[in-house]
Amino acid sequence: MKIEKDKRGHVISPTEHFTFKEHKEFHSAYARIKKPTKYILDMKNVKYVDSSALGMIQLLGDHSSVKSKRDINIINAHENVKKFFTIFNFDKMYRIS
Repeated sequence: MKIEKDKRGHVISPTEHFTFKEHKEFHSAYARIKKPTKYILDMKNVKYVDSSALGMIQLLGDHSSVKSKRDINIINAHENVKKFFTIFNFDKMYRIS
């Protein structure tokens, strides 16, 4: 899991399998950020997600100081990952591309 700050906000890049196994590392990635303004989840390496990833993203939204969870962008998602998010209506809560 990689995290970096750029002009768009804090970019978190999960690994190939975004599952419960990644929970501690994902939480650690954002927990050390004080008063984040925007998060970008770069899913370019992610080929598989499970329902625990949905919960982790919700926790990220709870942690952030953004005005709306729509300020959390999920980018570079593969079609199967986009489909998974859409099934659970994450496309209504977050920007997904």
